[in-house]
Amino acid sequence: MMHWLSALLIRAIAVLVLCTALAPQTVFAGYHSPNLNGNSPQDHYENNPWLSDDSWLEENSPQAVPTPCSEQAIDPSLPWLDRTHLALSQSVCNTARWFDRFFGDVRYDDNFASSFVRVRNNFVIEDDQDTEYRFEPRLRARVHLPNAKERINLIISDDSEDETSLSTAQEQLAIDSEEPNRYSTTVRWVTEKRSDLEIDFDIGARFNDQLQMFVRNRFRKTYNIDDQRLWRLTGEFFWRDLVGFGERTLLDYEYRVNKDWFFRLGNSMTFSESSRGVDWTQRYTLWQYLNLRTAISYGFAATGYTRPTSIVENYGFSVRYRRQIYSHWLFAEVEPQLNWPYEDDRDIEPRIILRLEVQLGYD
Repeated sequence: MMHWLSALLIRAIAVLVLCTALAPQTVFAGYHSPNLNGNSPQDHYENNPWLSDDSWLEENSPQAVPTPCSEQAIDPSLPWLDRTHLALSQSVCNTARWFDRFFGDVRYDDNFASSFVRVRNNFVIEDDQDTEYRFEPRLRARVHLPNAKERINLIISDDSEDETSLSTAQEQLAIDSEEPNRYSTTVRWVTEKRSDLEIDFDIGARFNDQLQMFVRNRFRKTYNIDDQRLWRLTGEFFWRDLVGFGERTLLDYEYRVNKDWFFRLGNSMTFSESSRGVDWTQRYTLWQYLNLRTAISYGFAATGYTRPTSIVENYGFSVRYRRQIYSHWLFAEVEPQLNWPYEDDRDIEPRIILRLEVQLGYD
C-alpha cells in the first residue's frame, strides 16, 4: 500500500509543478520594475493589488504620515515621491497580509479581519502502516460584540488553529492524527491595537473529554526593518486547567524576496508546568504568487522538546496548492505531505489532503 500512495504523492507534486509552469504569471508591479508603462506613480501603486488598498483615493484621508505596517490611507495630497516611499515601506506588510488572508491564516484573523466564519473540510489520505481515510472539519469564527468598539470579540475555534501563530505548521505537518478535535470558546479583550503593537487578554474554555478553563495575556510587536524585511515578536503568558502556568514566545522573520515570492521563518518555544522542558516548533514557508486566484506555499517544519533528552519529534514537508474557485468565499486545495516522526524510526509517512474551504464575512 505504501508504494501506490508514494506514487500518487509523486504524481500530485508533478501536477503542482506543471500547474506552476503553465499558470498565467500575473505579477504585481512593485518597485522592482523601473518602467511605469506610462502611468503616474499614483496609478502605478493604486492598481497594484499588493501595495494599495481601497482607501487610496479617499479625499478626507488623514494628513498624518502613517507608519510602516499601518492600515491608514496614504494622503493623496502628499507629493508623489512621498506617496511612493510610503507605499514601498508598507509593501512587506501588505504582501504578508495578502498571503495570510488568501490562505486563511489565523494571523489575518487576529489582526485584520472583521466578524467572520471560516469552515474547512479536510479529506485526508494517510499511509501509516495501513492506509487511512479521514474527514477532518475545522471551524473558526469571530464576532465583534456590540457597543464595544471592536475591542471585545467572541471567538470559537478548534485548538489546532488557536494554539499558536504557527498553526499551519502544527495543523499540516505535525499534528497527532489520533487526537480528537477540541474546540474552544474565547472572549478576547483588545487593550491596545496600533500598527506596530497589539496587546490582548483572553478568557475562555476548551471542550474535549472534559471542560478546561484558561486565561491568556498576549502582546505582539512588529519591527519594520525596511520595505522588504520585518521581525515580529509575540509573547504569551497563560494558565490552563491540567496544564498550569506557562509562557510561549514566538519570533517571526518575514522577507519579500521579489514580486512573486515571499518567505517567512517562524519559531515557537513553550515552557509550562506540564511541558517536556521546552516544546518548540520551527517552520520555513515560501509562498509563490501565481495570480489573484491562485497561489502555492512550500513548507518545512520541525517540532521537538528538550526534556528528559532533546528530541526532534517530527520533520514535515508540504506543498499546498490553493485556488479561489468561486467568488471571494470558496477555496479548494490539494496538499501532498511527507512526515518523518521520531516514534516510527523516521520512516516516511506520506499524506494527501484535499480541502474545501468556505469563508464568510471577511472584509
